Amino acid sequence: LTSFGLSWRMLFPPAIMPDPLKRMAIERLQGQEFLENCAVKSVLAGVVGFGFGAMISMFFGGYEMQMLAPSTTPETQKPTAKSILKDIGKRAVTVGKGFGLVGFFYAGVECAIEKYRAKHDMVNGLSAGCIVGGGFGVRGGVRSAVLGCAGFAAFSAAIDHFTGR
Repeated sequence: LTSFGLSWRMLFPPAIMPDPLKRMAIERLQGQEFLENCAVKSVLAGVVGFGFGAMISMFFGGYEMQMLAPSTTPETQKPTAKSILKDIGKRAVTVGKGFGLVGFFYAGVECAIEKYRAKHDMVNGLSAGCIVGGGFGVRGGVRSAVLGCAGFAAFSAAIDHFTGR
């Protein structure tokens, strides 16, 4: 086109085709809006929590297997690598689910509180920690719910303090 003395601007005026910087700014804002959605935050936290929990479980699972015999082999047989890896995998999925659930609920509750209050401060994390901790502890009774609330809120406060939030 340039050999004929035409440019893209002549064929597509700025009203039809925004320049690249405007387009990049619009795409960046759309990406930020997508990541600020509470459902997206919850799912991402759940997936990352699952992965983190599974990795921790696999890391410590090797140490636990040295002390315990795998459940898939009788006591008279030596544990095989296959049975040990199977047990570590099962444990990794179980621990990963727990971490994923905590991350999912905590991120969702914190985001909902933050949207409701229209503030981004430490109170959101403390409230979310208390609600989620109490929710997980409620099956064990009132005392467990109170201790879960206090524990999760304290942990949330410590994380917020050390990350400089």
